Amino acid sequence: MKKRVYGLDLVRFIAIFFVILVHSFLNDGFNELPLNSIKMFILLFIRCLSHCGVLLFIILTGYLCSNREINKKHYYSIFKILITYFLVSIITLIFRKCYLNDEVSVITLIANIFNFTTAPYAWYVEMYIGLFFLIPFLNILYKNINTRKNKRLLIITLFLFSSLFPTLDKIMIAGHSINLYPDWWSLLYPILLYYVGSYIREYKINFNKYVNIAIIILLNFLNAFVLFFYSQGKSVNDLSIDNNYAVSIILAILIFIQFYNVTTKNIKIEKNVSFYSKYSFGAYLISYCFDVLLYRNAKNIFSETHYLIISTFCIPFLVLFLSTIVSFLVEKISKLIYNLAIIKRESKNNS
Repeated sequence: MKKRVYGLDLVRFIAIFFVILVHSFLNDGFNELPLNSIKMFILLFIRCLSHCGVLLFIILTGYLCSNREINKKHYYSIFKILITYFLVSIITLIFRKCYLNDEVSVITLIANIFNFTTAPYAWYVEMYIGLFFLIPFLNILYKNINTRKNKRLLIITLFLFSSLFPTLDKIMIAGHSINLYPDWWSLLYPILLYYVGSYIREYKINFNKYVNIAIIILLNFLNAFVLFFYSQGKSVNDLSIDNNYAVSIILAILIFIQFYNVTTKNIKIEKNVSFYSKYSFGAYLISYCFDVLLYRNAKNIFSETHYLIISTFCIPFLVLFLSTIVSFLVEKISKLIYNLAIIKRESKNNS
């Protein structure tokens, strides 16, 4: 059994918390509200930082999978992801029918499991499956680039075409977007981040911790400041901030570098971070149910003045805790199913 690396667990913990936190802005109505006060600016600052969650997960994939090759071991490992996904989808299906009284038929909901819409946050699974099957080939390409300079050039090229150019093309001047750059390749950002993770692992990238954290805070502040005034009182939804947003990509890279090689001597902290990290995938998927449950009820309990504060600074912690507990139980079942399938396959091969 491989020893867990605290720094990587910490990155994964930050990533799952950021994902749940950014979903809070989706579920509490913040994204539809006008950005027109100091309170909204502070919340926008937090929202911009938490937008890095999914991006951190993809960088971590590149870091951990950069040595994967074309073999059965790699391809069989996808079944662990798929089993967890199907189990969470079934739980979500039951939740939607029993609690939300979803009018969609059970047959449709079951069918939607296969197009990744029964569990609304499962778009990540759909993306990850494609990335997973590309990983050995992405590694072949990367390893056959024989200089650090050219590997850096690959990453810069991907950043330009999948992130920076599409971001610049969304800048509106007099109500019109100025399409000066090709943005057709915007969906390549997972490959960009995968290679960033591979590059960080190979060259053990490190910055001065104090300077780096200062840059993260300052860059996020400037980002929120520009977006706040650029919005002209409109909402976050009107800004159309996608996962390939250039500033978020840069922030995610800096955050990863800040924490991936951190160590601790506090056993209690290490165990807690490891627990949340280990079950983060299932927690990510099942958090939809707790988002609906908690934000809907909180809106009926708290006044409009306090609701945004409660939904940002309290509910995400509760969602994280409850989602991780359910994920723990799901993973136990998933592991049992996977092990039974492996035993059955091996006994069949030996017969």
